[in-house]
Amino acid sequence: MKEKKLLILTLHFPPTEGGIERYIHGLISPIADQVEVVTFRVSGWEDFDRKNLLKVTRGALDISYLLLSKTLFRIMLIPLNIILFFIAWKIIRKGGDFVVVSGSADSSPAAHCLSCFLKVPFVVITYGKDIMSRGRASLWKELVLYPVLRRANLVIAISHFTGNVLLKKGVARERIEIIYPGVDQSLLVSDRLEKDILDRRFSLHGKQVLLSAGRLVARKGHQKVIKVMPKLLNRYPELHYLIVGDGPYRQNLEKIVHDLRIESHVTFTGQVSQYLLNACYQRCRLMVMPSESKIGDIEGFGIVYLEAGFFSKPVIAAKGGGVSDAVEDGVTGLMVEPDNPHALTEAILSLLDDDELVKKLGEGGRQKALMEIWPAKTERFYYHATRLSSTRGKRRSK
Repeated sequence: MKEKKLLILTLHFPPTEGGIERYIHGLISPIADQVEVVTFRVSGWEDFDRKNLLKVTRGALDISYLLLSKTLFRIMLIPLNIILFFIAWKIIRKGGDFVVVSGSADSSPAAHCLSCFLKVPFVVITYGKDIMSRGRASLWKELVLYPVLRRANLVIAISHFTGNVLLKKGVARERIEIIYPGVDQSLLVSDRLEKDILDRRFSLHGKQVLLSAGRLVARKGHQKVIKVMPKLLNRYPELHYLIVGDGPYRQNLEKIVHDLRIESHVTFTGQVSQYLLNACYQRCRLMVMPSESKIGDIEGFGIVYLEAGFFSKPVIAAKGGGVSDAVEDGVTGLMVEPDNPHALTEAILSLLDDDELVKKLGEGGRQKALMEIWPAKTERFYYHATRLSSTRGKRRSK
């Protein structure tokens, strides 16, 4: 029997940086020969596609500017889905036994239409903020998105939190599969030389290092760590906060650092290579990312918590969203209330003070990370997408 191929429709794909992009790429890379991707052009796409093993078809439109504006992106969702639909239509009509996979809820209408017109099964991957409304119910989501999700043959959720959101929106429990994000062991390598380069570049010799790694947006909580730095410096005057990543909130963060007059204790690295990020993980005492989950904008999981754990580093995270699937309180790290600066301060100090606790949580993080590697997740994903998607004729949830 000929194996099914997966046709991935997505508005979020590398070289664009982000959690969705990393999830999709990590999930499908181990089965590159069984996958085709339909997406759009973004900055740097030609170089990425040339070096990558995946077969990628990109629409002629460059959507880099759309991804920078939530308003423009929402306005363009319908035309973007129409374009995805027609590109995928041509690929399917050329022949092949396909399962259509929407890389996020944003592209699920195109996947659903292909399913209806060409009688192919379809799967949707969901994360959290792509299926949640901000404040008042979104007409787009209530009238289009949620009915589409209820009709999908299979819906992948990246955390139990996201799975519970799907249940509340009427997706049948038997059609939901939880597949956490994974780590790529082949990328998570580093050596002493890179750590030395890191120390020289950012003047970290002899310093205790706090690390945050992620997109610079208000939700990630970098500002919370910055604001408690003065109290931390009272006890640890050589403490240094290393912020890896970039994003629209960077200027706001830099202003807070300036107002507190702690410029010599905070470094913004901008985007760095994976290998330099690995060196940051190795160099830090702990990784802190008190992401906040609000209505319509949640932390669906948090792959950086696993990556830090891979390097045996304890993590500090804020309760809420899907973070509890990534961080086990007291086992791989410490969980604090999202709006409690005193609790955040005490959690950081407890890990700066206690070498044994750091070792214990670091070992727990390492064990958890080794259980969450991509190939095993990809195998589950392909199995369920091709097997359960054949249940198209069964009763759907109401």
